[in-house]
Amino acid sequence: MSHELIKFEYGMSKMTVREELKTEEVKGSFYAMEFSEFLEMICRVANTKFKNHASTLGIKLQQVLDTILGIVGAERIEVQAEVGYWSLSD
Repeated sequence: MSHELIKFEYGMSKMTVREELKTEEVKGSFYAMEFSEFLEMICRVANTKFKNHASTLGIKLQQVLDTILGIVGAERIEVQAEVGYWSLSD
């Protein structure tokens, strides 16, 4: 992905800030991300990077996380999905 596209995804992941130009504290928040914004950015990058793939977002996320975590020498922990069925009848 290009640097410009990643910057776009970063900007799209940032939450809106009320009265953003009025305080110094708010101005500093443009250079830092909340954890939820970081997670959104990873999802946006995965979706954009594999836009033409028919995979689910979960598969795309796995591929992006493998790349990101590989940079710092870490590995993603495989999650075992379990499907449960609920019934409201007695």
